[in-house]
Amino acid sequence: MIKFLAQLFRGLHYIVGVSEPPPGTSDRKFVFAWLGGIALLAAFFVSHGVATWQKGLSSDDVSLILVYVR
Repeated sequence: MIKFLAQLFRGLHYIVGVSEPPPGTSDRKFVFAWLGGIALLAAFFVSHGVATWQKGLSSDDVSLILVYVR
């Protein structure tokens, strides 16, 4: 599974144009760094959704607020 995820994430690096670690390095560190980043993004979006739900705001209201603030 680690090898498959490493190939997938290396492909994403290639598509975006970001350099990746050489193929001989530890795939485990590379994959866990990606999974950690994905987990942080997911936690942010979940917490944002919970915060807007608790305030009773819809996503349209939040978008309008962000446009107004800018």
